[in-house]
Amino acid sequence: MGKITKYALINALSVCLYIFAVVSLINYLAHGPLQQEPDSILMPILVLMLLVISAATTGFLVFGRPIMWYIDGKKKEALTLLISTIGIIFLVMIVVLSVLVSVY
Repeated sequence: MGKITKYALINALSVCLYIFAVVSLINYLAHGPLQQEPDSILMPILVLMLLVISAATTGFLVFGRPIMWYIDGKKKEALTLLISTIGIIFLVMIVVLSVLVSVY
C-alpha cells in the first residue's frame, strides 16, 4: 500500500469513526438523559457548538495534510491524497447505504 493510500485510508476512517461517535452520543442523549428535558436556549447553543467542532475536526482530517503537502510544493501528492480521502469516505457511505437499504 502506497504512502498516499495509507494516509487517505487513515484520514477517511478517522472521519467515519468521528461521525459514528458523534451520532452515537446524540442518539444516547436523545433516548436517555435529555429525553425529558424541556426546550431551552441551551440546546440550540449545544447543537451549533457541535456543528462548529465537527466542521473543524473533519476539515482538519480531510484537508490538513493535503494543505501541508501543497505548501511544501508536493501539489500532485496533495491533490491525490485529497481526492483519495474523499473517495474512500464516499465508498464507506455507499457501503453503509447499501447495508441500510438491504436491512430495511
